[in-house]
Amino acid sequence: MDVNVNGENAIGMDAIGMLVKQAANTELSDLSSKTIMRTKMMILDMLGVIAAGTKAACTEPLLAQVREWGGKPEASVLVFGDKLPAPAAAQLNAVMARSLDFDDCEEETGYHPGFAVVPAALAAAETSAGATGADLLVAVAVAADAILRIRKATPLRAGSRMPWTSGTFAPLSAAFAAGRALRLPEDIFQNALGIAFTELSGTSQSVLDAAQANSIHQGTGVQAGLTAVALARRGITGVRNVLEGRFGLYNVYHFGEYDRHIILADLGKAHRIDDVSVKIYPCCKLSHGAAQAIMELLTEGVDPAMISAVNVRVNGPAYILCGDQPWEPPATVQKAQFSLPYIVGAALARRRLTLEEFTPEAIKSQEILNYARRVTIVQDPELDALGLQVAPTIVEVEIKGIGNVRRKIDLVPGHPLRPFDFADVAAKFETCVRYGAPYVSDVAIRQVAERVSHLEDLADVSDLIRHLVPNNAIADADA
Repeated sequence: MDVNVNGENAIGMDAIGMLVKQAANTELSDLSSKTIMRTKMMILDMLGVIAAGTKAACTEPLLAQVREWGGKPEASVLVFGDKLPAPAAAQLNAVMARSLDFDDCEEETGYHPGFAVVPAALAAAETSAGATGADLLVAVAVAADAILRIRKATPLRAGSRMPWTSGTFAPLSAAFAAGRALRLPEDIFQNALGIAFTELSGTSQSVLDAAQANSIHQGTGVQAGLTAVALARRGITGVRNVLEGRFGLYNVYHFGEYDRHIILADLGKAHRIDDVSVKIYPCCKLSHGAAQAIMELLTEGVDPAMISAVNVRVNGPAYILCGDQPWEPPATVQKAQFSLPYIVGAALARRRLTLEEFTPEAIKSQEILNYARRVTIVQDPELDALGLQVAPTIVEVEIKGIGNVRRKIDLVPGHPLRPFDFADVAAKFETCVRYGAPYVSDVAIRQVAERVSHLEDLADVSDLIRHLVPNNAIADADA
């Protein structure tokens, strides 16, 4: 379904109405084969990182608190299997998706769409009798498209003038996903977005302080989006001019700096989920270029023991969020995820960069810390001039007996221009599940990947979810 962006919006002049109309009326047949595959990959990727996120330090305390509160058993907490009110289940799944920093990322803006839209769509679909795999696919695709259009329309990026995080916009992301999964009528859908808008919050200070609150608030944003949908279905009205109002999103959060054409260009024809990268390393995306440069040098035969110094040149956002100068050994896993010296040091010491390098035990490794002390981070104005959140990275390595070796990384594997295929994502999914839920059987892992690969044929989303909770196929021994 196409929207005439030159015509008057029937709901209102604010661009949010056009996005709502598009999201509410898109069907599977409106999505290209590329977008359908990219959406399947996002869903499987998020299922994997949610499973890995059971090991995050903040997961068990949050789960204990939510269990104590209790409530209507509507939707599933994946891996653990608890049935909770849909907003609470979506919150927990989102926190697990974000806590290990292994979730997807759109690199122009630095926004992480999957952690919000996938848990929200799953929770909403589970509460809706007969929600199909096609409903889940479309909900995730249109929600990612809408929030990325909103984000791409402003030149301001987190880590520079704008101090917010991906969680700031999670209520809108979740409301888009849940609204389409439930097939809300346009007027109720609009109210849900308007209520969700009033819940936007959070700053990058939680990143700089390495606080677990960074993950918690992102999940709370998803919870707010599901709550907004529920309230709108009860008849509560929301803000109408969400994006362009006098005190709408762009005027409050972006100093009025945005381009309406970017929000609406090719709406219904191009889907921004196609622009999303799959992460190859479980740490801040801004650090991946440096990690990739080191891994390539090691693959080419460079001996880490012969490296005396590493100079990493990055843009402003990477320097602010990951530069970590002057460097100190990370006190927490959260700090390590955003420390370029630690990340480079871990890659050199372990000759890999996996979930095992971001554990309470690993961050105390003297071998890793000794390599990290050889790393210097420099902000490069030429990289800033590119105007990207995730910019290329330049790594200069001083090798004993050889001299200085320079490597520039423009694109890391997993980027849409250097893409993973479904098999690559399935392999990452398996790795994540084995890390976070080692009791899961080979059969269950294959069943989940198979169902996602043919998600448009799934008659009921519950048939996917049942393989992701204990006491069902996910916990069964291999046949």
